Amino acid sequence: MSVKNVQHTQLSEATDNDGYSLKSVFDDDDSLQTDHKSSHVRCISMAHNRKSAVIGQTQGPLQIWDVVNGKLISCSEDTNINCNKVKWARHGTLLVYLISDPSNSKKNIIQICDAKNGNSVELDYQIKCTTFTLSNDTEKVVMVGNRKNGSGISVAIFDLDGFKLVKEIKSIENQSYGDISSFITLTPNERYAIVGCSSGLTTKYVVFDFTTEEDIIEPLVKTIEADPLCSVVLNNEQILTGTTDGQIIVWDISSCESIQALSDNGQNAHEGKITNVKLSPDRQYVVTSSVDGTVKVWDANTKELISKLIGHKEEITCTCITTNQLIVTGSKDESISLWHLRSGKLLATISVGMTPFDLHVGAYDRTIVGIGDKNGDTLITSPPPPLHCSQYSNDLEIIHSLSSNVSVINESHICRNSECAWINTKNQVISLLLTYTPESLQVYCLTNLQKLLLPSNSPWRIPTEIANLIHLTELNLNIAGNKIPQAVGKLKMLQSLTFTADEVTELPGAITLLSKLKFLFIDVPLKEIPAYLSLIPLQTLIFFRRTNFSSIPDKFFERLNPSLRDLTIDITHLKSLDPFLALTELASLTVYAEKLKEFPWQLTHLTALHQLSLNNNELSFLPRNFSENFDTLSFDFNHFSQVPRQILANKNLVKLYLNNNWIVDISTVVQMKAPLKILFVGSNNITTLPATINSLTDSLESLDLHGNKLTTVPAEELVKMNKLRFLSLEKNQITPDEVARLKAIFSTNPRITVFF
Repeated sequence: MSVKNVQHTQLSEATDNDGYSLKSVFDDDDSLQTDHKSSHVRCISMAHNRKSAVIGQTQGPLQIWDVVNGKLISCSEDTNINCNKVKWARHGTLLVYLISDPSNSKKNIIQICDAKNGNSVELDYQIKCTTFTLSNDTEKVVMVGNRKNGSGISVAIFDLDGFKLVKEIKSIENQSYGDISSFITLTPNERYAIVGCSSGLTTKYVVFDFTTEEDIIEPLVKTIEADPLCSVVLNNEQILTGTTDGQIIVWDISSCESIQALSDNGQNAHEGKITNVKLSPDRQYVVTSSVDGTVKVWDANTKELISKLIGHKEEITCTCITTNQLIVTGSKDESISLWHLRSGKLLATISVGMTPFDLHVGAYDRTIVGIGDKNGDTLITSPPPPLHCSQYSNDLEIIHSLSSNVSVINESHICRNSECAWINTKNQVISLLLTYTPESLQVYCLTNLQKLLLPSNSPWRIPTEIANLIHLTELNLNIAGNKIPQAVGKLKMLQSLTFTADEVTELPGAITLLSKLKFLFIDVPLKEIPAYLSLIPLQTLIFFRRTNFSSIPDKFFERLNPSLRDLTIDITHLKSLDPFLALTELASLTVYAEKLKEFPWQLTHLTALHQLSLNNNELSFLPRNFSENFDTLSFDFNHFSQVPRQILANKNLVKLYLNNNWIVDISTVVQMKAPLKILFVGSNNITTLPATINSLTDSLESLDLHGNKLTTVPAEELVKMNKLRFLSLEKNQITPDEVARLKAIFSTNPRITVFF
């Protein structure tokens, strides 16, 4: 087993044949070491303060480790417990854990011990269950188990204050839900408990309502082909599940009815089995991973795709989301990668020599701890040792320039062996991530650094020495303060720059010196558009957040043309859109606006525009001279009552999004001149899908009709469509008998995935 603390401590692998050992190494002081045998690690849980971790094993006691300094804090008094699951409870004072039941391999026995001294808590009776979770205040254990008689299941609440059972709800007897109940979760208001019971590739999610006064109920069940663990509760009403065929399904907890399927440009969310689903700590993002080697980030509220994380070579096995919007991923390619959540940028990849299956982040997001498999054994590890400085200067001068050296010096001039740098095959530092919070920081000698992320950790001061990183091509600054240093203007090789801040209201004028900058992502509350941005030959300019811009600087777009290809901007408060007329080479435009009733005529003159997004307004018609050259159009949440004829005239249109409008009839869509592949018209008032839809047989791949007023669809024609792969009919007015009839017809073409 090996664990490494990212800032100070390394816990290295042992080479003995009996297993693995944890070793704490304090800088150069060899006297502070511990060695405790611990083989076959099964589970790990981080304390609420994320400074301590408890480890459960197949053999040996529970172990509590300080993840800041790597010291073994304590062990449970029970020395041979075969632990399957462990959680910190009662605000970190207790440990609740499961040990295998010797008499029944499908059951576990709940045990409780004091987290400080490891002493066991004696219970009045033995409690058996299959798995458990904790209430929000960690004062109660909510568990699930099989009924003593019959084949049903039951859920129960155990109070850790009085150590007594306070509620139990049982399902009816002789009702089978699967081989084993391996998953349980609660809604935020703790009204519902959702239990995942698996049998082969199928999981039955059983919903228990704790507000019922009944002791025995027939709970609602949602059956999905999925790993039971691949589900997260989004809110008090909805749960999201990843399936074995790559779908991400959102379903209603109280009715167990499907609400929608998340899609990536009309396709399944992933191309293979979903392996992991996580919800961010602020409940704003969902992160999904798959055997296809990709990780995707979704908005938990709008269900829209935010970013794609592509870089692993094999199946993704586990993910973890930090509090500062970073994502850690583990893969069968035996690497751990670090990503920026919203942009999807790969920040660092580290080979760990194992296949991680569980990841945790602790110690103020400074430590990555992972459990993994290596040659059949389970071990714990963090990234391999980074480079560190061999010299430092008390007067903060640069005294060495070897490309493999990193010098981190704080105000007291102490050289820290900070695990923050990763190297390439030439032993050159190419990526640096700093996640801890020094009062002051200077970084030297990163002469080959190409990527740098400086996250927001108050009190944070961006080092002015950043200008020494002359080979930097990508920079992501997440800023807690109100100022960005002018020194960024000295990074002459910079091609991609991201600013994220809540207090910064202006950008440094020195960025005009970045002649190679192509991508600029601005997520700060700017008061006005800096005129000097037009002096940079940008290809992509994104003003990510809503703003109060009242005007565009004189000749701003004229200077950016013809280099600018992709623009995202808020036009709500602009007094005039005439400056847009200068963007004759713009290819993609995303516009934020409010209550637009007419399409901005200036945009009709952007003849090079191929992609346009203008959602959340009151548009009901398009101008006569609307361009016919678009390949992607999005007019969600507007007031269109039919598909505009100007759209039908487009010759290159591939993707069309008209969700949440007032559309009644889409029969005219068959007149489309373009090879339309994706048509999303969900949440409208459509009553009939014409049989002539099959005229799009050679192009249409995805058709979303959810939330309309359909009573049936021409299934006989739809199954003949050569390219159709996705069809959503959820939340329509189709009767159960008609659904059964349609399913029988669609079964003749298994290539089409249909949602009812």
